[in-house]
Amino acid sequence: MLRAVTAAEQWLQQQLESILAWRHHSDELATEALANAHAGIAALEAAEALSPDAATTWRGAFEREVAREPDPPTEEDRESWALNATSTEAELVQVIAGPDDVRGGYRLLLLLRFADGVVCLLDKDDADADDWPEWTLRDAFGTVYESDVEGGSDTDARVSFYTGTPHLVGWVELRLNGHDDVVFRVLT
Repeated sequence: MLRAVTAAEQWLQQQLESILAWRHHSDELATEALANAHAGIAALEAAEALSPDAATTWRGAFEREVAREPDPPTEEDRESWALNATSTEAELVQVIAGPDDVRGGYRLLLLLRFADGVVCLLDKDDADADDWPEWTLRDAFGTVYESDVEGGSDTDARVSFYTGTPHLVGWVELRLNGHDDVVFRVLT
């Protein structure tokens, strides 16, 4: 469970950093992002991916970030916002812990379902040296989703799909393209 906590806290840190960016758009969007972050904290705590003490600490960090005066946006900020305008990752629908097994050097830590997208957080300590692997998400209805954004480091990966899956889909399957042995299926 230790790796899931690390992935949960990584996701929360990204949400914390995004709160300030939302404030550049409007206080209303920042307030909505804060409410969704609190829902995410509650979901992670309910899934036991975050302890009650850690959840309290994160709630306080989010409240302090919202109270802080934002810096003026830079040109780089404006360009980034334009590129990421297709998905908000604001309305968290479900947090799903991945299976414990490692496949092809990857382990799916968390699958985060949002109303308008899906984010998969992976550990890749033993994965091949492919810097930009391509991933596909497929649901129980047969719909295939191509990844829109991939990122990470030498030890982890984040794969985003900017189309949400249907509410009662049953399961989703994350697949590393070209590797039939690297498939993670999780129930939704």
